Amino acid sequence: MFNGIRQRLGYRALRRYKDTERRGAMLRPLADVERIGLLVPSAESSTSEGLLLFAQGLERMGKQVEVCAYVPKQDLPGHLILRRGLTVLQPSDLDWLYRPKSEKGKAFCSLKLDYLIDFTLLSELPLEWVLRFSPAAIRIGFTENPAHDVTFAVRGQVDYKRQLKLLEEYLQ
Repeated sequence: MFNGIRQRLGYRALRRYKDTERRGAMLRPLADVERIGLLVPSAESSTSEGLLLFAQGLERMGKQVEVCAYVPKQDLPGHLILRRGLTVLQPSDLDWLYRPKSEKGKAFCSLKLDYLIDFTLLSELPLEWVLRFSPAAIRIGFTENPAHDVTFAVRGQVDYKRQLKLLEEYLQ
């Protein structure tokens, strides 16, 4: 019962949060950007594994890549343990409105990124706050969200492979 109330209050606060104006950033090919942040869903191990492999590929290209995921349980799934460059937010890292309060959460939110790419298709309130707090030059997503600067709208059954294909197609 209290979680439902907390979540409703968190979404209400998120809607009232005034986003900073970040006009003037240009969409550039992935090859031209230096720092990239990824928000990944942690629920499906195959999806997050594939996105972590994508992040490793970007690192091999010389990019600085930071990844953030939210795990609603205290126990980390096996596929997220001991990953370099991965920030995992858990309930103990959040305040009452699901905003990041821990040092690692605040550190990820303050990263100066060229792109912050949101791969989550279902709303996860802690990652919504990360998206809003981020000073990234361009925020890219795959669902309609006012926090995204660029949305590659996808319909029907969507998996991370289709999202990556869209990124490749538009950011070549």
